Amino acid sequence: MDNKMNRNKAYRSMGARAAAAVLALGILAGCSNGGTVTTSGQSGTAAGMTTTAQGTAPGTQGTATQPQSGGLVSANDARAAVTDRFGGIIQKIEYHDDDTNPLYKGEALKEGARVVFELSAVTGEFEKWDEENDNGYDDFAAALPELITMEEAADSVINRSGKSNTFVQKIDFLWDDSEPMYQGEAFNEDVKYSFKIHARNGDFDEWDVDEDDETWAEQYSNVQ
Repeated sequence: MDNKMNRNKAYRSMGARAAAAVLALGILAGCSNGGTVTTSGQSGTAAGMTTTAQGTAPGTQGTATQPQSGGLVSANDARAAVTDRFGGIIQKIEYHDDDTNPLYKGEALKEGARVVFELSAVTGEFEKWDEENDNGYDDFAAALPELITMEEAADSVINRSGKSNTFVQKIDFLWDDSEPMYQGEAFNEDVKYSFKIHARNGDFDEWDVDEDDETWAEQYSNVQ
């Protein structure tokens, strides 16, 4: 009788251990599945972060790239801020030096609209943005694919100056059926460049160099 009771206790003990083992496996499996869910959740968060960033982008279209430490928003970044927000093309843009509030001022055109803008060179934010209906873009829209861009014209000026930090202080797009032009002024240490560039082929129509000009040192040495 004692032997039979001992065997029954042993069987019950084995059964308990087996049940515990099955329970442990189930817990491990649950944790494993939970880990997978957590990983999926992290992926979902990453996707959410990406979506948020994309959703934020339109808001940043009104702001130029932030100025580098110790400097101001560059002319290139100012032009990009305008076209990113408005589209179309910039008709004219000019940097206005001011001890407290230097600004990029200008106008841009697109189909059916014109904007007059002022962008802070300190903060990269637009201080003025006035849009109105305008059909001036229609005058040259069909020809644009045949013309160099304002960025290409500005790059040509910098390249021709031979100095990578040459500052294109102002540049205008002048539409003419026969000879559309980009014209403007650029500066570097002791030098002022006045230029006109054919918008159809990128050739320089005028390139005047004043090698006795102190404007850059007085106004533009901290901007590019």
